[in-house]
Amino acid sequence: MKTRHFCIGLFLAVTAFLAAASGCYRRDIRTLEVKVPQMGSPECARIVETVFNKMDGIEQVDIDLANRRILVKYDGLKMGIVNIEYLLTNAGFDANDKPARPEARAKLPPECR
Repeated sequence: MKTRHFCIGLFLAVTAFLAAASGCYRRDIRTLEVKVPQMGSPECARIVETVFNKMDGIEQVDIDLANRRILVKYDGLKMGIVNIEYLLTNAGFDANDKPARPEARAKLPPECR
């Protein structure tokens, strides 16, 4: 009888653990504003969108050409601010106070330099 109660209790504990574990996927959605001084044309915006579309963890990118800034919604559990700025500097754009890589900037269209 004791073994039976132990088995039932163990079964219920394992079932409860599995039910709780299946809903444990967490997200930490954040928004970052990045100033991109060179971004002044639709071509530059297209390049930026292409860069961000390749990355897992980026939820949404809103480009404000008039103010030369980007609002990036991202999952903070998958990437951080430094990762986002690194993506932009590797694409040839300044990102906030981080300068672009010169060789990447040289490959950009003239209106994006």
